[in-house]
Amino acid sequence: MNTYRLGWLALLLFFPLSLHAERLSSKTVAKWLEARGKDRMHFVLIDVRTPQEHAMGYIEGTDTLIPYQNIVKGVKALKLDPEKDTIVVYCRSGHRAGMAEQALRNAGYMHVFNGGGILQWLQAGYTLVQPKPRKAAGGTSTP
Repeated sequence: MNTYRLGWLALLLFFPLSLHAERLSSKTVAKWLEARGKDRMHFVLIDVRTPQEHAMGYIEGTDTLIPYQNIVKGVKALKLDPEKDTIVVYCRSGHRAGMAEQALRNAGYMHVFNGGGILQWLQAGYTLVQPKPRKAAGGTSTP
């Protein structure tokens, strides 16, 4: 009986971690974006890199930039429902996205996924959006 309880305890402790330990593949993120574009799926895609990295290019369909250090505060400002809304985070390699995913889970967000990184995105043959230059006050373009 004691071994039986320990087995269930181990399963309960480690099973949730295994469900969310893997990153979404670039192909999965692309399919989700396509489904979202056809109103068949809803999720928020967040770039958790720095503003400087984001300015070099980002995944088309990205909803917002929130550097991973500010992810919980930034997501709370978006007024997302921790129990209902789905969030996908990505960065350059997937590492910071993993930290952001864990921080959001620790804050009570239940449907958070690590979308990996733009390196895998590019390696899979997808492209990045290049931000358009903004017009400065004097009429000159700025990156």
